[in-house]
Amino acid sequence: MKQKNSKDMKNSKKLSPSEIEKIKSFISKYSNLNDKVLSVEKRLNSLEEEKIKIMNESKSLHEEINKVRKQEDSFRNKLLTKYGEFELNLETFEIKQS
Repeated sequence: MKQKNSKDMKNSKKLSPSEIEKIKSFISKYSNLNDKVLSVEKRLNSLEEEKIKIMNESKSLHEEINKVRKQEDSFRNKLLTKYGEFELNLETFEIKQS
């Protein structure tokens, strides 16, 4: 079905009221569906933005964990230098030298 403007419609016929209503119904359905699609896309974009924020936060936390690990390794090396090989009781913090 092609749409034409009024200048092109010299020998035209008019649609019946039921046909007009059917076309209006299709237009309305398309409009409603389009609105729903836009809403879903907006939600998807919001989720994508949230995902990026969460991934950045996770990356930052992993970087902090790695920094603490390096600090722990450095401290452990200092303790090894001071006490030699040992076992540490994490309840009493007493060391037993090996």
